[in-house]
Amino acid sequence: MAERGRVVYRRAYADWSDFDDDRRHLTRHQVELVEIPQRMGASRKNSADIKMVVDALELAFGARLRDDDRDLHW
Repeated sequence: MAERGRVVYRRAYADWSDFDDDRRHLTRHQVELVEIPQRMGASRKNSADIKMVVDALELAFGARLRDDDRDLHW
């Protein structure tokens, strides 16, 4: 990834209870682990996709929205 530009956020999404070795490896490399618990009958992939989209939107627009709030005077 570094050859494509600067890495700003490192996140991995999963139900980490099933991946002890991977969890340790990623933590050692400063990757933030985002827990996506598995529910009976629920789609794990869909849950992870939704969480990634929400996080991406917060990263893309969150700082801008916080900066814009400074202009609001009630």
